[in-house]
Amino acid sequence: MKKLSFFLFLLVSVSSFGQETYFDKNQDAATAAKTRYFTIGLMYDYAIADPSQIIGQTNTSSSAGVYSGGTASLVKGSYGKGSTPYLCIEYCMKNNISFDVNLGYHIGPSYSTASDQIITSVNGTNSIDVTETNEKHEFKNISQYQLNGIIKYSGGKKKFKPYFKAGVVFGLGNKMTEDISNLATINQISINGDSAYSTTNTITKQYSKGLSVGCVAGIGLDWRVAEKFVVFAEAAYIGMSWAPKQSTITSYTFNGVDLLSSLPSSTVNTTYGNTATTSPVVPTGQGLRSNIPYSSINFMLGVRYVLKKKVKQ
Repeated sequence: MKKLSFFLFLLVSVSSFGQETYFDKNQDAATAAKTRYFTIGLMYDYAIADPSQIIGQTNTSSSAGVYSGGTASLVKGSYGKGSTPYLCIEYCMKNNISFDVNLGYHIGPSYSTASDQIITSVNGTNSIDVTETNEKHEFKNISQYQLNGIIKYSGGKKKFKPYFKAGVVFGLGNKMTEDISNLATINQISINGDSAYSTTNTITKQYSKGLSVGCVAGIGLDWRVAEKFVVFAEAAYIGMSWAPKQSTITSYTFNGVDLLSSLPSSTVNTTYGNTATTSPVVPTGQGLRSNIPYSSINFMLGVRYVLKKKVKQ
């Protein structure tokens, strides 16, 4: 509610500047109101993560018999963080109102979560087993095409025009890689002598498919540096998430041996939905959908060129 009130305040503030259009300094107000034009431009967007978003958690635990304890901490972040170059097309529809379509390619950051566990157990009467497992999940190579449809409301004078914008954001062609590594070390302490051995397995998963849909709202300023060139700067918030529809295991090793070919297809390929069938005996290749955070605070800088303008009679 606070965010909505803030943007409504900005909208009223922008509208109070006036309703003149630019691109012809000799136009009178009546002619300017009838002017329609297209622009094409380039924009660079750098986003920081919404601080309220959560990727996962990192935890440590230990247990010995009936006693157990540990610590856990949240990993905060958003895959909307990062850079996005855009191609921008704008159409002025009515005086101070225009419609923008922006197409960009977003490359997101990498995040990792981890789980460390130590289990101490008595093995018979002569030995104690201490099992330590270290599991790490690294999420990387995340990317998507972003298509934005935006309504822009401008005010101000001919050279400087502040504006408010709001619209919808679509994320297309979503992709992400997850690397999972698990190291298990078992130390056996015995009156007959100590021993230790370890196992290591690694898994690489590729997530894909699923459409992201979100919203965007922000403010900006157009600066007419020449008759047909405009430099602009924006600050905006994008609220969005992505729920993958499919994952594929592309690599699986155990103690350095490639065992991918030994996995059944229902283990290699998983389809995610709102419902899933599971089995304690065999994998079903189904899983429940989960949302990946993509919300961000964005800062943009770009330039537009006026392609064509006409005065509506």
